Amino acid sequence: MTSTTRNIGFLALTAVLGVGALFMVRSPLLGGGAVDVENFPIVIEKSEPTGALPPRLEIEGPGGVTPLRDPGALVKSGGSDRPALSTVIWPLVVELSLAIDGSVDVPEGAQFIGWGANAGIKGSVRGSSGRGAPSRVEFVYGPNEGRALQTDDRGRFGANDLFPGISVVRVTTGSSLSIEREVRLMGRTEREFHISFASPSFVSGTVKDEKGALVQGAEVRLDGKLQFTNDSGEFSFSNVPGGSAHVVVRKEGYAHTSQNMGIGYRQTVLPKNFIIFLKKGGELQISVNRTVGAVEPSLAYLMPASGPGRSSDGRGFPWHEINPVEIPAGGSAWVKGLPLETLSVRLFHRGAAARPASKVVRMHGGRPNAVAIDLVPAPVVRGLVTSENQPAPGATIQIEAADRARATSQSMQQKGPRFALSMVVPTVPSAYNETVANAEGQFTFTSPSELAATYYATATSQDGTRRGVGVVPPGALEVKIALEPISEKTGSLEIELPGRFQGLPVEVRLRGAPGEPYMLRSGEPLLVEDLTLGHWYVKARWRGSDVITRRVVVVEGKSKDEPATVRGTLPAGAIQGQTAAERDRAIAAEEITSGRYGAPPR
Repeated sequence: MTSTTRNIGFLALTAVLGVGALFMVRSPLLGGGAVDVENFPIVIEKSEPTGALPPRLEIEGPGGVTPLRDPGALVKSGGSDRPALSTVIWPLVVELSLAIDGSVDVPEGAQFIGWGANAGIKGSVRGSSGRGAPSRVEFVYGPNEGRALQTDDRGRFGANDLFPGISVVRVTTGSSLSIEREVRLMGRTEREFHISFASPSFVSGTVKDEKGALVQGAEVRLDGKLQFTNDSGEFSFSNVPGGSAHVVVRKEGYAHTSQNMGIGYRQTVLPKNFIIFLKKGGELQISVNRTVGAVEPSLAYLMPASGPGRSSDGRGFPWHEINPVEIPAGGSAWVKGLPLETLSVRLFHRGAAARPASKVVRMHGGRPNAVAIDLVPAPVVRGLVTSENQPAPGATIQIEAADRARATSQSMQQKGPRFALSMVVPTVPSAYNETVANAEGQFTFTSPSELAATYYATATSQDGTRRGVGVVPPGALEVKIALEPISEKTGSLEIELPGRFQGLPVEVRLRGAPGEPYMLRSGEPLLVEDLTLGHWYVKARWRGSDVITRRVVVVEGKSKDEPATVRGTLPAGAIQGQTAAERDRAIAAEEITSGRYGAPPR
């Protein structure tokens, strides 16, 4: 019997059982009393040993993910070996993100750490075979730089505590297939991002200057891979996955150029159909007049400035690849390949502030461009790290503004974080930086008074076994951090979902990472165990409807008898379930869209 035949048979059986349950169970919604469908006299024979799952109904969904309404995925019942029946085909998706761990005493009225990290992403990675590929998804540029996600065995990944803005993401499979793409993340929105290395395309193009002359020997980077133009000004890349590819071109004497290009599946792009024009560029010398505060390099950040000569949106130049510019103490640095437009230069130096806060320079070609920046002393926050009442030398301290996105935008003199949606913006030191405690366990950092931000200083001992967190409210000038053994204690969260009389499919996502679906039995609350102690963001949705709006719940203790609790309100469809016709339509829709992010259906 073919898999397709088995699937059809399984669907038919499920539909019959669903209809039978609807007619034979007198639910409250139909005017009768509650009946436990788990005790309903229907027997499903299966060949697996007790406790094993029956064969999954292998219908590929978007990104190669088996749909959660897959009947085979909905028989696992809250850790029980007994089967549970349900006519609900869409899952309740519960999202949990740790706002701040239990070791931190948050001042009243202060923002939690990661306050602005409310953007989400979910997606999948398929290998050259078209099947889900275990992969690493790493944020290499942008507001989430340094964050890395790992897919599950089916290639699925996700996160719901990311900072809004444009990020450059590198995806690497276990078989060393790699790609770099730009991803635009919006606050309180979940972005879908799927990559398939099956059915790749061939992309070639031509590089010309402003006058239409061919440019030879230009460096072209597409998806992180490097080529050089030949004598005809042409370049080519094979095995390019479909989607929006990111291209950067460099050539001595020209401004670096970047753009995104939409690529289909199994597409061949000819050199005459993809032409990149380079404009003349310039060099800029950035100097620091004198050293103030810590004797360490200064960091300069360049951006398009308002006024004459500004580009339309800053997207034609890879600003993230030159920022930050490191300038030695009391010295200078040269930046090449800049566009001939008006630029803004901002400088960050521990213990100092630039006066004025930013310098504007109009770039010209064919002659030197220079900008000199003055530093003046700035107030600093002095910290002390101790372990068992003794100084903790060598401890690593991460200093983070509660709302990193807003701190970055204010430091760059922008009206709000939305400017990060027009270009790849790095996180500046006034929003996040790291330092190391000296021999006396002391450290310092600059807390710009104009930001009025709450900062969190997280210290980790040199051997990595002890940790502590200090909170720095606006205006504070000192912070003390006591290191304690990293706790392994965990707690539980119980979600009450009243009104249910049958099983409910559930998927719990920790920090947005996909979880295995299971069936929550009727009469049982949803219990999530082994959570880090602290404040958790909790959100739940069923088919687009809010069951629990985003709220903070304190998890403490490990006893199942005393879990943290939160109550949700299920829509009627999550209680009453769906008819056999609705189930059939849902499965059919899943089959129709199954090729949307992978190889196109044949």
